[in-house]
Amino acid sequence: MTEEIKKEEETPVINGNLETKEEKTVKPKFFFSPDEKIRCIVTGFYGKETGQLEFCVPNTPEMTDRFICEEHVFEFARVPYDVLNRYREQSVVFNPETRTNSVNVLKLRDFFWLFHLTDWNFTDDEGKKIELKRDPNGALADESLDLLYQIPASILDTAIGLFERRINIA
Repeated sequence: MTEEIKKEEETPVINGNLETKEEKTVKPKFFFSPDEKIRCIVTGFYGKETGQLEFCVPNTPEMTDRFICEEHVFEFARVPYDVLNRYREQSVVFNPETRTNSVNVLKLRDFFWLFHLTDWNFTDDEGKKIELKRDPNGALADESLDLLYQIPASILDTAIGLFERRINIA
């Protein structure tokens, strides 16, 4: 009886060997290529009558009849460890009351937006994708940064929170 159960779990023969579910398991990735991207999707729920953003959540929940759902996709470049440490150093603020230093998380997030946002899915009024523009130093150009900061804070906070969790700093 155990052999019959075992046979049901096996998959077809590939290159003369039986491939099992166990062999299909993806191994953890410890090293990433410098050009590998991290995709963060935020779903915004907009009121059908007003068109105003009501709330947003990470990823995509089931659609409902009460809201217009829109997926906002942000792609970020990975942050090498030495670069992350440099950002942390540059984000340190001194609190004179407690006489301690701490990392200003908002400053740190600005570094991520400025230097690591590589793409998004936002379009203009005609439905044409808005391309992100960069300065020669690799930072987002002022024009793109101005557009980024016009996006509702709840969408930006949700996206950057997802990114921080994906790079394991949140």
